[in-house]
Amino acid sequence: MLADAEQSPAFRLVQCFPPPAGPGPWPDPICVLELLPPVASQINVVLEEGWSGEESWGVWMQDTEASAFWIAAENEAQRLHVAAFPLCVAGQPQAVALEVNGVAVAEHRWADCEPWQTAIDLPNSLVRLGRNDLRLHSAFAGSPGDGDPRLLSVGFTQLLVEGTGTYWPGGPR
Repeated sequence: MLADAEQSPAFRLVQCFPPPAGPGPWPDPICVLELLPPVASQINVVLEEGWSGEESWGVWMQDTEASAFWIAAENEAQRLHVAAFPLCVAGQPQAVALEVNGVAVAEHRWADCEPWQTAIDLPNSLVRLGRNDLRLHSAFAGSPGDGDPRLLSVGFTQLLVEGTGTYWPGGPR
């Protein structure tokens, strides 16, 4: 597990301590790891399925479906900020649709390759106490070229939920 954590950009090894010299509750070393802030601080949802690895600018949606979630500590209205751009392929118009807890909340069709940015108000009737699911659907996925074998569709520079009771792995927002 330590080797995996050391390879992850989400963790930093602080120090490992040897096992106790004499009898103790465990015979193994103990290592302390620091959980680092997300690479893309404008993304505070937990990315579940359908995403490439986070990059310094954000994250690509792989293929045509992806899922994420966030935890609401209160049943209150929240706002979802989205900034995205399409994988541009000549003759393939791109679109993205977003659902929160099974309800369609936004859709965008690109006529060109320009970035799209919006803020979606989520009423308290839509926000659940606890886990809230975000599903995304795109029109198509394609290869970005340059030998990259991934099938990508939409790049997200922002997927940020705001609300006083919004929590994610990095802490309260």
